[in-house]
Amino acid sequence: MSHGKQKRSRKKARRSELSYTPLSKHNVLGKSVVPPMGMLKREIPLAHADWTGERLPEMLWASLLVAVFGRDVALKRFREVAAVVGYAVERDPSKKEVLSDVRLSGLASWPASDFEAFAKVVRPGRAIFAALTTFQSLPARDRWLSIVDGDGDPNDLEPLKHAVAQTLFHQSQEATDCRWARLLPVLCAGQLHFPSEEMIREIVDYPNFGDMRKVRPTIRAHEGVLDALASKGEAPSPTTWAADFWVDAFEKTRDDHDRLPRKTGTARVGITTDQLRKLRDAVLARSKESTLGSAVAPRHEGAFGIALYALTIMDELLSLGNAIRALGRMGLRSLIELRITVAYLRVNDTPDMWEKFRMYGAGQAKLAYLKLLETDELPSFITVEALERLANEDLWHEFLEIQLGNWDGTDLRKMSDHTALKADVYDRYYDWTSAFVHGNWAAIRDAVYDVCLNPLHRLHRIPADTVPALPDVIQDAFTLLRGILATLDELYPGTPGFDLGR
Repeated sequence: MSHGKQKRSRKKARRSELSYTPLSKHNVLGKSVVPPMGMLKREIPLAHADWTGERLPEMLWASLLVAVFGRDVALKRFREVAAVVGYAVERDPSKKEVLSDVRLSGLASWPASDFEAFAKVVRPGRAIFAALTTFQSLPARDRWLSIVDGDGDPNDLEPLKHAVAQTLFHQSQEATDCRWARLLPVLCAGQLHFPSEEMIREIVDYPNFGDMRKVRPTIRAHEGVLDALASKGEAPSPTTWAADFWVDAFEKTRDDHDRLPRKTGTARVGITTDQLRKLRDAVLARSKESTLGSAVAPRHEGAFGIALYALTIMDELLSLGNAIRALGRMGLRSLIELRITVAYLRVNDTPDMWEKFRMYGAGQAKLAYLKLLETDELPSFITVEALERLANEDLWHEFLEIQLGNWDGTDLRKMSDHTALKADVYDRYYDWTSAFVHGNWAAIRDAVYDVCLNPLHRLHRIPADTVPALPDVIQDAFTLLRGILATLDELYPGTPGFDLGR
């Protein structure tokens, strides 16, 4: 087992495009696995800073400039806006709390003369703001109507869609530029202080100074806390503009859905129904040749039963497209348990262990049988007579104990660790397939919802029109099946011509 762990440690971890904290750096608190930021939130109450839902709508004027005119022009305009703030505050320091806020709701509170100075900076692009004026809840809508001044088509939402699409993700380059556009005026107004001249220059001379791998996260982090800082001053109270914008944007484009195509993929390695039939015939032949009599044989019947049950599941996965449906993941989950269970029985290969496995199953049949006897309306998928027969097959059920929990008093994770299958089987397959068995939200979301690509819908979820095709499970199922059959070959070796699918 230690050899397996050493082999695993030499493998490179699969990297994600997003930053993440590996599980080894999480904290286990009871039954919760808490990331470092989660620990910080437990110690210091932190309000959730929502760029997409709350702050992006407030910076749509900046998003439109970036999307329509490009980065260079937009950054130049953002500097000019910050200069307007800096000059005005220098003349009248009492204005710094108000003028440092360049959000749409903040601009609505600017004195008329200062807003006119802002308008002169952005007015060359006035046509792109026309769509904003169709939103009746737009803060200081009359001011924006004066900027547009009849230019542009207010019913043309394409520029707005384009702007939102580029800045929807809070870490995109365009979103970072817009967040800088909000941060720089606060710095110019003297409302924000940094510990070094270098950090100040990194913000002022962005993006032309400093290591952007460090500067961009700094900008996002400081912009994210501006609302908390503003609440301590005399900044305008938050408005309902952000919530109203998303509601109105959805209503204006309610039927304008564009579904994200699903990447289903195809199995690189698989097995045909004809090959599966030959495998089943080989297992049946081996079972027949190795049967010694008609007495109860927990080891023999258990080992071959697991293999044949796995082959049955595999046959069903190959039928009617089940391999690309939610049922495919449930079948894969069963194969995982069979793979670990038979390996565990192989490692602990004693008559008592095989007997325990067998008696546990009989006890579960007894448990279901007794419950059904007290049920007024019976389910249609099983009969009381069938359960009664199973419960009494080896031992009269009055002597049969019912075991709760795992059949060996442990759990599947520990069993996988004991058999050196934790990394290659349990960690690789168990969690996500279990989500489909238990019907948790993530599995439901994956199986029945599509993502809408209309940026004005915030990548919301819409029910799939048809049953979606999920990535094929055949390759993984076949990998597990081969492992089960290989273990069977270790338990009952020597059948000539037995083929594991190689």
